[in-house]
Amino acid sequence: MLNHKKIFKSGNSIILIYIILIIALIFLIGMYADIKDYRFWLAAIIEIFLAIAWFTTRRYSYLVSNLIFLFSIIFPIILPTNINYLRPIGGSLLVFLASALGITTYSKYNRKIKNRINSVTLSRKFPFTAIFPADLPSRFTLEDYHISKKKLQSILELDYRSDNSAWFWIQESNGVITRNENKLLKQKLEKIIKNTSVIIMQEIPQNISTRKKEQSLYFEADWNHRGIYFNLSCIGIPLENIEKIISSMIN
Repeated sequence: MLNHKKIFKSGNSIILIYIILIIALIFLIGMYADIKDYRFWLAAIIEIFLAIAWFTTRRYSYLVSNLIFLFSIIFPIILPTNINYLRPIGGSLLVFLASALGITTYSKYNRKIKNRINSVTLSRKFPFTAIFPADLPSRFTLEDYHISKKKLQSILELDYRSDNSAWFWIQESNGVITRNENKLLKQKLEKIIKNTSVIIMQEIPQNISTRKKEQSLYFEADWNHRGIYFNLSCIGIPLENIEKIISSMIN
């Protein structure tokens, strides 16, 4: 059972720190950026969209999200240094950082409000009974949830995160769940958990000399229980704990 009051209080200090950093970044933009030049504002608009893309893609692909982050940081540093015409865009880096922090702060605030009221609120007309993991690894909390629809198919997405950057994401649906295939090299594991067939895809490090620990590998699991389809994606969780999460969702 999640202690929502504790989650709400513990997140307030982080949100306050983010707000202070955002104010500091805005102050720096006013002091050092060439805000009178239209080229700065064009670059600033691009950086805001990149911040939105960075935040959005974190849920689906850390690789793409990290590439967006690096590009957003590097291009306003390298281009002004090598191209005199683009010198005014140098300060747009601060716009990206302020936007990324602002979006993250807004998201965290919304999550705290949701968790304060109830972990998940579903309509009475929701087409199936949602199942939530009862055996959460230490320090994991429900960060966010989202409901989407595709024709007659409804999908509930649950986003769980910990304070050490580990996460897992669960999708539940009354129809087959399809996801964009990532380019990671994976091996297929077939498990029987509480008489239910579970297909687990485990990341295989491509460089043997720098093999990751199991805790940092990417895992993805699919199973079907009582007519409901489930998909679990995670990173930073050992396989043993993944199986416990799945087991707690099979009644």
